Amino acid sequence: MGFEILDYDNDGDLDLILANGHPDDMVSQRSQTVTYREPLLLFHQRNGKFLNVSAQAGSAFSKDFSARGLAVGDFNNDGRLDVLIGVNGGAPLLLQNQSSAGNHWLGIKLEGQTCNRDAIGARITWSAAAENDRA
Repeated sequence: MGFEILDYDNDGDLDLILANGHPDDMVSQRSQTVTYREPLLLFHQRNGKFLNVSAQAGSAFSKDFSARGLAVGDFNNDGRLDVLIGVNGGAPLLLQNQSSAGNHWLGIKLEGQTCNRDAIGARITWSAAAENDRA
């Protein structure tokens, strides 16, 4: 099972993604309600409530998988979180986030110039003008 709290649309509210599958591939022979492969689920947080938006999230969310875990990161460095899902008996599934680019992000890579290559102890100072103060 894979479960992650993430902000897939960069709106500042944390959302949820779940990838699951039963560990027993013969479970459907003993139960009518439990299956080996399960659908992916995506929940969008709006006004403090989680809404299931799986049906609108793309074709991968209409299929069932025997998922065993997931990892979240920005695979293509476009500022949107992508998801890699481990599938039992199959190739991993990469979900590239195609949500709108209306929200912004900032990526910083710190690298020391001398012996402190990891920039441990570095300080960052940042300021931004208000929307109406920009030139």
